[in-house]
Amino acid sequence: MISWYNFLVFGMVIFHLYLTDFLFEMFLWLCSSTEPT
Repeated sequence: MISWYNFLVFGMVIFHLYLTDFLFEMFLWLCSSTEPT
């Protein structure tokens, strides 16, 4: 039986992973854009 607590934790984990991936991609983009080419 899936309770609302488990669903909330699952949603938070997914959101955290998505947010971390977004920040990592942004960080890589900033690093690549500031690199002297």
